[in-house]
Amino acid sequence: MPHASGTKPIAEHYDQALELFTAGLTYAEIGTRIGRTRQAVYQLLARHGGVERSRLVERKATLMLERVRETLRQHLPYAVTANTLVAAAGCTEDVFNVCVARLGIDVEERLMANRTKRRQQMRQTCRRVAAALREARRRRGWRNVDMEQALRAPQSSVSQWSRAITLPRLSFRPRIAALTGRSEEDLFGDFAHQPYIHYDRLGRRNPHR
Repeated sequence: MPHASGTKPIAEHYDQALELFTAGLTYAEIGTRIGRTRQAVYQLLARHGGVERSRLVERKATLMLERVRETLRQHLPYAVTANTLVAAAGCTEDVFNVCVARLGIDVEERLMANRTKRRQQMRQTCRRVAAALREARRRRGWRNVDMEQALRAPQSSVSQWSRAITLPRLSFRPRIAALTGRSEEDLFGDFAHQPYIHYDRLGRRNPHR
């Protein structure tokens, strides 16, 4: 268990703590490893090491620069939030920001462009699903209640899908694909196997409206 927060940091742990810090661990994670509190780890690194936190971040950013560069190369074309990139890089947000500044990449501008593109794709998918549901209903001469029973879905959900307001959740997509005579990939495109929760991260509860 970590020592009480008032316990003086042990200098002999400095090298181990610094190694863990530069490897990407947070103060809390380092504290768990060496049996100290988060505050004690910070004191150990910043005070015993004779450097301020900003200098520790700069040092760590130097070591993490290539990892962040590779993360941006792989994930930036598709990411919609900065948190996704930070997690993929395996570093803290402040270190990530220093690396991005050194690389001279406007990450926020790219993320905004990705979110705009994603919303457009979702709108198109919603309209495609809505058109397919309306056509399936027309061919069968069904009423609203017939569609709800066939899909085993609430009236409110079917109404929203048919008006291109929301995308169906994962559990309903195979039923909708079967009902409309199309594959999930053809009907839902890039969103065929993505849970609805991802859509909420684009800035609005129903971003495809």
